[in-house]
Amino acid sequence: MQFSEHIKHNLIHKERFFTSSDEFVLDIVPNRLIKSTLNFLKSTTIANKFRILKALQMLENVEFSTNYAKDFSYKISRHFDYYENLLLWCKIFLQHQTFTPFYGKNEAFALLFPMERLFESYVAYMLHSKSN
Repeated sequence: MQFSEHIKHNLIHKERFFTSSDEFVLDIVPNRLIKSTLNFLKSTTIANKFRILKALQMLENVEFSTNYAKDFSYKISRHFDYYENLLLWCKIFLQHQTFTPFYGKNEAFALLFPMERLFESYVAYMLHSKSN
């Protein structure tokens, strides 16, 4: 409801309301980039092929992105903040970027393990399996 418009124009007609609404559209820039990334991954990987095809089916009414540079420069509103991490991955795949510590402004995602504990666990497992 738009209260300021309602107060300006409907002071006498209390039964009328000024409202605004958004239209749900699936074919938006972030979804186009996601579909293009899924299509790229479909052709380059064997793992999770079924999941990729299922996701592509859900985006059936979305066009493919035709201009990656333009689409990645698209400003996402605060309502779509949850797209941010996913779009970083899309950018990595579609623009053939790599994770190097020497170049670029992109964040690199890492999975780190304490190697001393990993090695100790491995040695303990090997000693335990040899004793049985």
